[in-house]
Amino acid sequence: MTVYAGKGTLFRMTISATLTTVTQVRSMSWNPGTVETMETDDLSSTYVTLGVTGRAGGGTVNLSLLYDPATSTHQEIHKLWNTPATNAMSIAWPDGVKTQAFTGIITGLNATVERADPLSADVTVAVAAKPTLNES
Repeated sequence: MTVYAGKGTLFRMTISATLTTVTQVRSMSWNPGTVETMETDDLSSTYVTLGVTGRAGGGTVNLSLLYDPATSTHQEIHKLWNTPATNAMSIAWPDGVKTQAFTGIITGLNATVERADPLSADVTVAVAAKPTLNES
């Protein structure tokens, strides 16, 4: 089994029709969503059996940034939070080969100011369409 360090993972979003790396990302979590199920048992069943509906969704990406309101990528995040719209985004994994492409909507932007810490922000992105794993 190959084990990868998180260092080198990149979050990208579309700015002016170009997939652009968001700067100063400290950490990221990726939850591609859940697979929808349905109960397939009947009234005589003594155990609830599940089947797959063929649908999945509801995922999120969470970013923690060293926030710089003057940085163009952070300005774009604020713009997409202030005027919500879908955006083509991707995560480039540190192996340099695979990317997870998806359409996202920025649903949360929470800046934090603490006396002894750098300005930071947490960004929440809702996954708006089925993600694609690209291998090049």
